Amino acid sequence: IYFLYHGFLLERNTHDCALWDDIRIKQDDAVAAFNERQSTMQRLGQNGFSSFEPSFCIKDILSLHRVADFLRIKNSISNEDKLEGLGSDVNDYIRDMLQKTLYRYDQIISVRGERSEKE
Repeated sequence: IYFLYHGFLLERNTHDCALWDDIRIKQDDAVAAFNERQSTMQRLGQNGFSSFEPSFCIKDILSLHRVADFLRIKNSISNEDKLEGLGSDVNDYIRDMLQKTLYRYDQIISVRGERSEKE
């Protein structure tokens, strides 16, 4: 976050993390349907989310618990067992999203590498 907004890193920053802000409930998601919108908003509020587009500060495995809670809502995963955090019901979603994010980073690095070779 420091690097993103200020352009520098602190060597021993206990608050440092990777910003993950491309997880959102989109119009084509099942929970975004009109009849589901109200219950989705209620479920988001009950889990401490105030937006369909939260951002997450990831610095360790525990940081992924909030992501897991949001993904349960986004993907209409029933939570009758009151699960919180990582669990087998959302692990595949998290893995897929991380793979997509890493793929995008790889594409950015590839494009930058091609540009620097041309210069």
